[in-house]
Amino acid sequence: MKMVSRTGKVILAVLFVGIMLPLSCRAFAQGGPIAGSENLSRNPDMQVATLPVLEAEASDSSGKSDTDVESGNSAAGIPVLGNASPFGEKKRAYHDARAANGVESPSLPTNRTDKSRRGEATWLQDTPKETRQALSWETGTGKSYLIPALEIPAFLFLLNGYDRLAYSNDTEGGVKVYDTNLNTFSDHVFHGAWGVDKDSFAMNQFAHPYQGSMYQGFARSAGLNYWESLLYTNVGSFLWETGGETTNPSINDQFASGIGGSFFGEALFRMANLVLEEGGSDPGFWRELAAAMISPPTGINRLAFGDRFTPVFPSHHPATFWRLQFGANLNTDTHDKGTSSNIVQSEVTADFSMSYGLPGKPGYSYTRPFDYFHFEFTSLGNADNPFDNVMVRGLLLGKDYEVGNSFRGIWGL
Repeated sequence: MKMVSRTGKVILAVLFVGIMLPLSCRAFAQGGPIAGSENLSRNPDMQVATLPVLEAEASDSSGKSDTDVESGNSAAGIPVLGNASPFGEKKRAYHDARAANGVESPSLPTNRTDKSRRGEATWLQDTPKETRQALSWETGTGKSYLIPALEIPAFLFLLNGYDRLAYSNDTEGGVKVYDTNLNTFSDHVFHGAWGVDKDSFAMNQFAHPYQGSMYQGFARSAGLNYWESLLYTNVGSFLWETGGETTNPSINDQFASGIGGSFFGEALFRMANLVLEEGGSDPGFWRELAAAMISPPTGINRLAFGDRFTPVFPSHHPATFWRLQFGANLNTDTHDKGTSSNIVQSEVTADFSMSYGLPGKPGYSYTRPFDYFHFEFTSLGNADNPFDNVMVRGLLLGKDYEVGNSFRGIWGL
């Protein structure tokens, strides 16, 4: 009998909630008064929160509306339970006294009714999600000084590790060239004598500048301008000369990587972004791959940091001319007697040249370093010395000029 009685009570309670819930929801949507809310709102210890109701018709049975005509917002008063107490006046007086003495009282109920009536309802607003702003090449917003400052040493660390494995037998003065440590760096910085090395042309005039182009590329693709990236490139060159090899630091290598690397890296960075820019807002896989092959740091940062570094460097649509040639050389050695000739070497050649920002295009200006540059690269396909010619010439500071209607040019440093 007790079980039946309890079951009956549960059924009645469920039915009551089921009937009251839709009724109360309808009253809330219409903005009408909820039963008992008038008496409760007069209780000074009871909070009455006003919730804005958007896109709902708020009217009571008399046809009067709680809608703000100007703003179009509706509101319904809902009593907030849990604060009513027969001792509410004493509690409020106690909290007021603490506040007057400068003592914070976190449990003090806050009446937000006035703010809520004005539609502010700050206690219901979600905290806006913080989003990282994408890079803006024009204003510099979103660029990072920290990212390349971490990427360049990480690149040097990996390069040194590779050289330890690939060239483990390379020694100079009985010491392995790439077996460096912190003492190596300290000795080179404070005691090491700088000199001039005599490495091959391919090493000094291509490998070192290309290594420096990586430093330039990391800085440029993180949003830094040319001059800021030039500083990063020279610091990267200094770190390698003092900590990457056990041999004495080389003055010519510092210039080849720091200065030559900035020229080489800037040209590669511009060419890579030109490939991306021609693909529109969504360059596509093959353009992304081609840009990464031209300037690996650009591809790395675009892949690693997603939307932050996806904005393409604006070229301002320069006039360009480029040429790519392939061929083969057959070298012969003729004996003095002239009776016979022997083929001693055959070579496959590749030649690429590009002029970027040719003068004469209306609307194009030279306001940034390397808005004009000329790049040449020739390879002989010879294992002993594969690079026959590598040349970069770029405008750092200058402007265009014209003479009449027939002559256009640029001048500067």
